[in-house]
Amino acid sequence: MWHKIAGIILRNRIALLISMGVITAFMAWQATKIEMDYHYANMLSENDPVYIDKVKFQEIFGDEASGIVVGFSDTSLFDYDRFLAFQELCDELEEIENVASVLTVSQAVNPRQVTVVDENGSKKREFEFYPVFPEKISSQAELDSIKDVFFSLPFYQGMLYNSSEDVFLMSVALNKEILNSKARIPVVREVEKVLKEYSAKENVEIHISGLPFIRTKMMDLIKTEIILFIILAVLIVIIILYLFFRSFKVIGVAIIVVGVSVIWALGLMGILGFKITVLTGMIPPLLIIIGIPNTIFLLNKYHTETVAHGNKILALQRVISRIGNAVFLSNLTTAAGFATFIITNSSLLVHFGIIASCGILFTFLSALIIIPSIFSFLQPPSNKYTKHLKNKLIVKVVNVLSKIVTKHRPKVYITVAVIVVVAIYGVTLIERTGYIMDDVPESATLTIDLKYLEKHFNGVSPLEIAIQSKDSLTGTEMVDQIQKIDSLQQRLTKYKELSRSLSVADAMKFLYQAYSKGSVDKYCLPPNPKTYETILDRLPKGSNENIAKSFIDSTFTITRVSLNIADIGTNRMKKLLPKIKQDIYDIFPQDKYNIIITGSTVVYFTGTTYLINNLFISLSLALLIITLLMFALQRSGKMVMIALVPNIIPMLVTAALMGYFGIPIKPSTILVFGIALGISVDGTIHFLTKFRQELSHNNWEISTSVRNAMQETGTSMMYTSAVLFFGFLIFTASSFGGTMALGLLISITLLVAMICNLVVLPTMLLTLEKQLNKKVFKEPLLQIYDEEDELDLDELKIDN
Repeated sequence: MWHKIAGIILRNRIALLISMGVITAFMAWQATKIEMDYHYANMLSENDPVYIDKVKFQEIFGDEASGIVVGFSDTSLFDYDRFLAFQELCDELEEIENVASVLTVSQAVNPRQVTVVDENGSKKREFEFYPVFPEKISSQAELDSIKDVFFSLPFYQGMLYNSSEDVFLMSVALNKEILNSKARIPVVREVEKVLKEYSAKENVEIHISGLPFIRTKMMDLIKTEIILFIILAVLIVIIILYLFFRSFKVIGVAIIVVGVSVIWALGLMGILGFKITVLTGMIPPLLIIIGIPNTIFLLNKYHTETVAHGNKILALQRVISRIGNAVFLSNLTTAAGFATFIITNSSLLVHFGIIASCGILFTFLSALIIIPSIFSFLQPPSNKYTKHLKNKLIVKVVNVLSKIVTKHRPKVYITVAVIVVVAIYGVTLIERTGYIMDDVPESATLTIDLKYLEKHFNGVSPLEIAIQSKDSLTGTEMVDQIQKIDSLQQRLTKYKELSRSLSVADAMKFLYQAYSKGSVDKYCLPPNPKTYETILDRLPKGSNENIAKSFIDSTFTITRVSLNIADIGTNRMKKLLPKIKQDIYDIFPQDKYNIIITGSTVVYFTGTTYLINNLFISLSLALLIITLLMFALQRSGKMVMIALVPNIIPMLVTAALMGYFGIPIKPSTILVFGIALGISVDGTIHFLTKFRQELSHNNWEISTSVRNAMQETGTSMMYTSAVLFFGFLIFTASSFGGTMALGLLISITLLVAMICNLVVLPTMLLTLEKQLNKKVFKEPLLQIYDEEDELDLDELKIDN
C-alpha cells in the first residue's frame, strides 16, 4: 500500500502542495474566529448531579461568585481625611461601567423605625434603610460618633470587618451579564487600577481576590504564555535541528510542516467553535514539539538512502514506502493517547483531546506530503549535510549502548530490577489532592492575597446551602424555618475553614435590633412569633420582596445560607463535606427537605475527583489501544509484552518521582501519563519496525538485526528525544504549577523511555533470541513495507 501512496504523492506533488496551501489559507481564516474562554473551567459532566444542582441554584439566586473581594488592614481608616478618601474611592469604583455595587464599611446601611402616613392618611410605623455614614461628614467628632454606631451592628462583623485586627473587607459586585464574557476583562483591570492608585496614595496595603479577579488574572497569564511557549518551541526546534543537520533548508521545511499543522488545528477549533483554555492554549507549542520527530525520521531516512545509492527520487520513494507506516503508527499511538481524554465527559478535556489528536494526525499528513514534495525539487544533500549520520558523539553513544546490550545483559536486568523496586515504593507515597489555587505559585500575589483573606475572613470561595421544603413557607412555618436555619448556622461556626454565614435569620436579627431601638444585645431572633409578623409588616413596600429575593426563592419553598470557605484542598474537603451534610440533615431531615450544597468550591472538589477517576480510565484505555496496535503490528503476544515493558518502566519511574518529591496526583499531573505513553511508544514502533526489516535482510539472525536496528534508529531516536525533552521542558517556564509539572515530568518520562527503547528493548530481544523464531514474527495485520515492490522511477518522470 505504501509504495502506491509514495507514487501518488510524488506524481501529484505540485497539485498536493497547492491543495495544502488552499486548505491552510482556509484554516487560517477559521482560526481568526477563535475566542478566549472566559467561563470558569468546568471539569464536570453536564449530567453530573453536582453540576445540575449548581445550574439550578444559579437559576434561582444568580451567580454566587460575582464579586471582586478586597481586604486591607488600616488602623487609620476612621481618621477624618483618610475616611473621606475612602468614600471617594467607593464613589469612583461605583462609577466604573458594569460595576453593579460596592459593599464596604462606608456603604453600610442601617434600618430604623419611622412614622409614615399611608395613602389613606393613617399613621403607621415603618422601617427605612439609611446610610450609616452620610455622604458629607463635617468633623472628626461626627465621624467618631458614627463609627460607634457602625460597630454596634453585629450584622457586619465578619462580613465587612474583623474588629480584633482592624481588618476590613470590600466587595465590588460586577454585572452578571459580563461575568463570563470578554467585557469582564476591562472592568476588572479598571477596578484593580483604581484600587492600586488608592493604595499608593494612602500608603495602605490592599489584597485583591475573588473568582472574577482570579479568573481574569489567570486568563491574562494564559494569553502571555501561549505566545511565550510558541516562541520557545520554535527556538528549541531551530537550535536542535541546526545542531543536528546544519541545514537551513531542513529548518525551513520543518517549520513549514509544523506551521501548517498548527494552523489546521487552530482552524479546526474555529470550525467546531472551541475556545482557548489553559489546555487548548498548549496545543500550538505541543504540535510544534511533537511534529518535529516526524521530520527527523523522514529526513534521516532520506539522507541515509541518498548516501547509500545517490538516487534522490528512489530515496524519497523509500522514505514514504519503508518508514511511512512506522511514522503513521507512531503518530496514531500518540493521537490515541490524546484521544482517550474524550471519554472524560469534561468539556475542558474533550476539546483538548479532539484538537490535539487531530493535530497530531495533521503533523503526519503534512510531513508525509510536504517533505518528499519539496525535496523532490531540491538538489540531493551533499556530504556536508549528511555528516550528522556519522556524528561522532552519537555514534559513540550508540556503540556504548550496543556494547552494554550485547555484553552486560545481567547488569541491565539487575539495574532495571532495582529501579522497579525503588519505583514501586515511590508510587506508594503519591498523594491525591487538589486546590483551587493549586497551579499558582505560593509566592504569587494572587496566592498571597487569597491567603491573607483566608486568614482574616476564612476564605472567599462561595459555599451555598439551599434548603427546599415541600410546601411554601408562611406564618409559623417561616418562623420555624428561620429558627432552624439559625441553629444550623450556630453549628457551622465550629468549622474554622468556614467564614461567617449569612441567611434570612441574620436579616431578621438585624431588623429585630432596629425594632428594639438599636440595642446591641437585641441582635438575636425575636422571642415571640408575633414579632416576626410585625417586623415583616413594617418593611417598606418592595423591601420585603428584595430581602426575600436575596435569601428565599419566589415560591417561598427554598431558603439559602451563604458562606465562604478557604481553599482547603480535596482531601480536607472530602472529610469536611460529609460532616456539614450531617449537621444539615440533623436539623433538616432528608425525608422532609431537599438539600443542595453547591458553590465553586464544591464544584471544583467534585470535578477534580471526577476528572482524576476518568483520567485513570482514559489512561487504561490508551494502554489497551496501544497494545492492540502493537499486536496488529507484531501479531505475537511475546513481542507485544516485549514492546510494552520499555514503555511501562518510564511511567513507573515518573510516578515514583512524584511520590518521592511530593508531587500529588491531580488533573494536571495525571495528564502526563496519557500524553507520555502515546509519545514514548513511538520509539518502540520505529525500533521494532527497523528490527523486522533487518530480520528479513539477515536471514532471521536476531543479534545482527538488533545491532543494525540500533545503529540506524539510535541516531533518529536520540535526535527526536532531544527535541521532545527540551521541547517539553519549555513548559517549566510557566507561571502555573500544573503546567510546570506537566512539562518536567513528560520530559523525564520521554528521556527514560529513550533509554529503555535503546537498552531494555534490545536486551530483551537478545535474551529471548532462542524463543523468537520466524513463527513468532507472523505477517502483520498492518503492512510495514514491501521490500520487493518498488516503483518504476521512469513512470514518475521526475529528474533525479
